[in-house]
Amino acid sequence: MANRGCSIDAQPRAEPWLKIGRRSVPSASYRDLVEVEYRLPDGSTETFVSKNERPAVAVVALTPSLRIVLARQFRPGPGSVVDELPGGGVETGESFESAACRGLAEETGSESVRWIPLGRALKCAYRTVHREGFRAIACRRASPAASDPTEWIDVVEKSIPEFIEQLRRGATTDGEIAWMGLFEAGLVTAVWARPTVAADRGGRPWRPCARPLPPARSACRWGELVFRSQ
Repeated sequence: MANRGCSIDAQPRAEPWLKIGRRSVPSASYRDLVEVEYRLPDGSTETFVSKNERPAVAVVALTPSLRIVLARQFRPGPGSVVDELPGGGVETGESFESAACRGLAEETGSESVRWIPLGRALKCAYRTVHREGFRAIACRRASPAASDPTEWIDVVEKSIPEFIEQLRRGATTDGEIAWMGLFEAGLVTAVWARPTVAADRGGRPWRPCARPLPPARSACRWGELVFRSQ
């Protein structure tokens, strides 16, 4: 799909590079380091290293009482114990939704009555992997978790305010999918306000606005976000 939006530069410079070489450095069954040589727009060449991984899924799993289900485990990257969204890699021939169902069951022992696709999130500019996000509705514990031999997981539940605080600290992986899931569920919405006392071109002052929340639930302000109280 073509990128939308108009460039504000007089001479746009962003264009596809010509790939002139590639070398794979295997490092795991589902993760390779890839050296790719490109010819840049000015005619020079440069080699970039990226991580080549299989597609994966992440699940924003909410209980009937709107608590979020997370997998707590040690992660070698940050070198610490992290509360993460359940999920994992997609097996060959497996659909994204099937992988999400399997990942939720294996890592937390939970199942859901309904699945809502959230869309795709790219991990970073130097990784080929992308994750498909799903929101799992009305999750309930159905069986003990049965994670991989290298995964030592504690299943935890958090309130939405607790999880938002974790996201704001950057203390989890798949943060973009977590925000997507909370927004899709109507549990968080942006608040827009002019930072100083000013007016628009018509002389009218800007006012904070937020997506309406049901009257049965109160709205709590959290920085520049509004979420439903439990």
